Amino acid sequence: MSYREGEIKLRIILDRFSLEVFVNDGEQASSTVIYTRQEADAITFEAGGAALMDVEKYDIVLD
Repeated sequence: MSYREGEIKLRIILDRFSLEVFVNDGEQASSTVIYTRQEADAITFEAGGAALMDVEKYDIVLD
């Protein structure tokens, strides 16, 4: 997929303890450990310019 100048595609995978970011379908990637408070119940996204977002949430059920 090609991107217009100044545009990037980000895929962000987030759970309570980690964050992974994939840029332009894997051209670059980064991951980090995060520490989320147990009482946290929301995620906020901000952009410095225009942004088109598609957010999917998956629940993991442990048996």
